[in-house]
Amino acid sequence: IVPYKYGDQISMECKDIEGKWKRGPICKENKQELNVFYGRDSPLYCGILVDELEFKRIKEVLYQNSSWECRIPVSSDITENIYIPISIQLWGYTTGDHLDITNHYNFILHVENDILIGASLYP
Repeated sequence: IVPYKYGDQISMECKDIEGKWKRGPICKENKQELNVFYGRDSPLYCGILVDELEFKRIKEVLYQNSSWECRIPVSSDITENIYIPISIQLWGYTTGDHLDITNHYNFILHVENDILIGASLYP
């Protein structure tokens, strides 16, 4: 297992509506997937555009009828295919065809010898 180094990019994969793994949320500002960087403690803004199917899915997550399941690699070598599960919890409300979701989240990584052993993402 290849340890992370300070500043390494950590990408997230999430299940799509059909339950298949795909890239994590894409940020509309830079058209890249939501990433964090190993060892950095800094704010990050990522606005996410959603289509009608994703809108319905996000509403279900908001109402706690389903979950948004994701995963991150335990090491910087993603070819090892070893992941830590992480669930994105949403807090907010819906008004018609509009979502108001909190945009302040904490992404906490637990490591041992620069290998991920746990993670949490919460509002």
